[in-house]
Amino acid sequence: MFETLFKYPAEYFSDGTLILALPWWQMALALPLIFAAVMLLLGYLRIRGGLGARDLVAVSLLRSLAVAVALFCLSRPLLEVSATVPQPGVVGVLLDNSISMRLAADGNPRHSFVDRSFDAETGDLLRALRGRFDTRLFRFGAATEPLDGIGQLDYGDGASDLGEALGYVREALDGEPL
Repeated sequence: MFETLFKYPAEYFSDGTLILALPWWQMALALPLIFAAVMLLLGYLRIRGGLGARDLVAVSLLRSLAVAVALFCLSRPLLEVSATVPQPGVVGVLLDNSISMRLAADGNPRHSFVDRSFDAETGDLLRALRGRFDTRLFRFGAATEPLDGIGQLDYGDGASDLGEALGYVREALDGEPL
């Protein structure tokens, strides 16, 4: 029944904050209106005209309530409810594509770690990252550019500039929740 009358479930109202979109001077009019309602009640009590005091009080209260409800509706009440929208974070992964990745470390070329970890089908690190984040791969060397997969790495660029690569990725992912 509550949802039918107010469009939203009661939980929203208990979690939210009711805001009246009125300037301060309109809110200050509440006191004179209460005073007017009291004066109206006193005026009814003086007239009587065949009605008992209890009936006059009831009529005055009902009229005051009707006016109060109308004024409340005119005050443009708003319900402010804050809600968190789950949005996956973005992780930019920079992969070095320079010749130095061909150098041996512990008997294997340095790029063997990249090949194992970031392979789309068998790479545990890439799979773990993609399970929690929107993962974007970039290669850097002579130039920085987005990657679809590590198959595009040839480890043949003569130099790599990490500072320039970070600047490129920062611009490419601007506005994303990093």
